[in-house]
Amino acid sequence: MRWEETQSSLCLMPKRRRCCFRTLTLTVLWNLPMKLVKTSKEFALDLDNNNINDYGVKELVPCFSKLIVIRLSVNQITDNGVKVLSEELKKYKIITTLGLYKNQITDVGAKYVASIIEECSSLTCLKIGCNRITVEGGKSLAFAVQKSRTIADVGMWGNKIGDEGAKAFADALKNHPSLTNLSLSCGGISTSGGRSIAEALQENTSVDGK
Repeated sequence: MRWEETQSSLCLMPKRRRCCFRTLTLTVLWNLPMKLVKTSKEFALDLDNNNINDYGVKELVPCFSKLIVIRLSVNQITDNGVKVLSEELKKYKIITTLGLYKNQITDVGAKYVASIIEECSSLTCLKIGCNRITVEGGKSLAFAVQKSRTIADVGMWGNKIGDEGAKAFADALKNHPSLTNLSLSCGGISTSGGRSIAEALQENTSVDGK
C-alpha cells in the first residue's frame, strides 16, 4: 500500500495505474476513454481543474467499469453530470474515492451522490465541498453516510447545510463504524448545530471533526 497525496487530503490507495491530466484538450478528452478502457487493470483518474463540465463526464462513460478513484473537482459539473456519474458508478460498485469539490452541484445532485454512498460499499472517501448544497442536500448525504458501513472520509466544507444539516450529520456520527474524518467548516452552522456535533463526538471518539 502507499499514500497518495491530493489537494485536500491524504487517501490510502492500493497500487494501481494512476492517470493524471492537467489542461485537458477536447481532442484528448475524446480519445481518452477508448485508450484507458483497453487496459485490463483498474485505475485512478485525476481530472481536477480541467473544466470538462457535464459533457466531459458523459465522454468518460466507457471508463467507469475500471475506475476505482475518480477526481473531477473544479470542473463546472452540474446535477446532470452527477446523475450520469451515479448511474454508471452504481453499475460496477468498485469506486473507492470520489472527488467533486468546487463544482455546481445542488441539492438535486447531492441526492444522486447519496445514492452512490448507499449502493457502493467500496466507497471510503468523498470530497464534495464548495458546491451549492443546502439543508436538504446535506440531510440526504448525512442519511446515506449513516447507513454506510465503510465510508471513512467526508469533505462537506463550504456547503450551506445549516443547523439542520449539522444535526443530521451528528446523528450519522453516533457510533459510526468507519467514519474517521468529517469536514463541515463554513457550512452556515451556528452554536446550536455545533453543539449537536460536539455531543455526537462523545459517542464516536475516532472522528476528526472539522
